[in-house]
Amino acid sequence: MRKVSTRKHRITCHFKPLIFSRETYTSTAKATEATIRDTKAYIPTIVDDIFSPWNFSPETLAHISSDLSTTPIEAQTKFIVRFHHGLSVPNNSRVLKSSATLGSSYFLAGFLGLLPYMIVERTQIRPALYASIAVEAVALYVFGYAKTGVSVGWTGRDNLRKAFVGAVMMVLVGAVASGIAVGLITGVNRSEHVAG
Repeated sequence: MRKVSTRKHRITCHFKPLIFSRETYTSTAKATEATIRDTKAYIPTIVDDIFSPWNFSPETLAHISSDLSTTPIEAQTKFIVRFHHGLSVPNNSRVLKSSATLGSSYFLAGFLGLLPYMIVERTQIRPALYASIAVEAVALYVFGYAKTGVSVGWTGRDNLRKAFVGAVMMVLVGAVASGIAVGLITGVNRSEHVAG
């Protein structure tokens, strides 16, 4: 039997990965199941780690540990993977939908920003720049709204507010990124003119 390190588990208890795959979930579940089989003190230690922020009494934690220990090992594994490691079974269709949305939106937004330059004559670059900025702002707003809407849903006042905030944040992040890029290019151009 292995001894469970409480310190290690307290660190992993609060780790919640932003992106994980089915392989991550499966490997974590297998390792958790093996630890449950090998270590008698694992369930009480994990239950204590999970519920310690709520200051449950030792008796309550003992009851939870006891009840959890009597469930099938698959249920114990699912409980620990979900509440200790912060992983749930990934939804592959959601990942595919998010990837398709992001990829097509980035391509479309980038292409839309180039359209004003393709339409105007070479002497009209400044108006094309302003048109490109406006088109990009609208494209980023629509992209941010759609991205958030796909993630949180389209119904309900709270979800619509989240979509609006996501759209505004996308425009702001795009504006900051564009400002940094323009600043870097301007700095490089100025240093080339000084050196040349």
